[in-house]
Amino acid sequence: MSLHQDSEPFYRPVPQRVTRFGSAELGKRLDITARQLQWWDEQGLLPAQHEGHKRLYTKREGLLAGVIVKLRVAGLSRQRLKNALRPMTSPPRGESLARYLVVNWRSGWSALAASESQALGSVSALSGQGTPCLVIDLEQIERRLQ
Repeated sequence: MSLHQDSEPFYRPVPQRVTRFGSAELGKRLDITARQLQWWDEQGLLPAQHEGHKRLYTKREGLLAGVIVKLRVAGLSRQRLKNALRPMTSPPRGESLARYLVVNWRSGWSALAASESQALGSVSALSGQGTPCLVIDLEQIERRLQ
């Protein structure tokens, strides 16, 4: 049997199934309203995918929503909040997953940390300057999305 261009490929990647949440479901999991998610979408803080009148969010966007909730409860302004989200929204540099987000409360500067010791190192660097900081456990938010 000869192979030619019209033959079936021997390997077909299995399409990845992406978990998507509607506004109501994501809101229920994170204890926020669908209206709050709509506002963040309209303001460009957490853009949603739109299918008709439905707003849909991936698991990653759900994680961002959970972080936004924590930062808003802590009293971060919109500009500081955007600064804090930058490491989570910029293109990834590696494949290592972060466990913590450490945020400077005054400026919104933030860093991702893969381990507790890395997070504590970032907290220590900030605390030495007398700056309050927040440590957000990203796995805790992820568990709420499962």
